Amino acid sequence: MRKWLRTVFRGPTLVAALVAAVATGVSIRLAPAGGDGPGPVIYQRGDAGAPEAGSNITTVEVGRHGTASVHHYRIAEGVKAHVHRQHDEQVVVLGGEGTAKVGEATHPVAAGTVVVIPRGTVHQLTVTGEPVEAVSIFSPPFDGKDRHFVE
Repeated sequence: MRKWLRTVFRGPTLVAALVAAVATGVSIRLAPAGGDGPGPVIYQRGDAGAPEAGSNITTVEVGRHGTASVHHYRIAEGVKAHVHRQHDEQVVVLGGEGTAKVGEATHPVAAGTVVVIPRGTVHQLTVTGEPVEAVSIFSPPFDGKDRHFVE
């Protein structure tokens, strides 16, 4: 029997709830309070699917609110070095294996790893095993334009 919990989350608590739901495979439904904003959203871990043959990254925007956006990624090979000048990013690795270089430090990443990337910090990911699946939280909400690749 499925039990339902109805809770209203706002601001940073909403972001934490989205990450926890995606990480555990729970279906989530976002419904705006008072009818403002976008309509309800239902997302289940795995909705992004596997990267298509020849495709490196598959991404789905899970949700957003006034101060952050949440994105689910599957990365087959890696992400080249880049910087976000106007966005902070937090990444929760759900599966796969790789190495993350953040600034000058390089660290192994696997399920359970959390990577905090302040705006202005060069970072990259190299997949070393199974494709990396992760949830990324951007603040302010990511517009897709603030990604600047570096050599």
